Amino acid sequence: MNYLEMKKHIAKLSDFLNSDGIKVTMKEVFSPHNAPYIGDRTDDTKDAIPYPPSSKISKTSGIYCFVYEDDTVIYIGKATQNNARNRIWDHLKTPTVPNEKGWSTFPNNKFNDELVLKGKVKVGIFEIEPADYSSLVEVYLHTIELPKYCKQIG
Repeated sequence: MNYLEMKKHIAKLSDFLNSDGIKVTMKEVFSPHNAPYIGDRTDDTKDAIPYPPSSKISKTSGIYCFVYEDDTVIYIGKATQNNARNRIWDHLKTPTVPNEKGWSTFPNNKFNDELVLKGKVKVGIFEIEPADYSSLVEVYLHTIELPKYCKQIG
């Protein structure tokens, strides 16, 4: 599944739930299309991953994903306790210090993926309120197409 397809599926689920009288909001708060690669540290004004820890996006409940350059979603996870940033960093682990070109790598990432290692992926985050629906959205998306690095549904 690509990122734009995922956005459409989220909107479809949101419409369905709200038409059935369930009040739930699902909105994109961090787009991979507007962010640099996670390894890119050349522009201090554009965060590749939500920062600082105190920011609203860092404390989002919802779902997050890792996306290749071609827009393919390789992982979808959930953050149900206002901890999107922490959940993302749990997968990436500590990056290397940026090299002279302003690029970091992620040698200890949980995916064992060459592009993640090189910092050549992007992050997307959708805020979901109430947070309890984050699990539903994650499972819904996994049943449509299980991304490469998701080992199981849910």
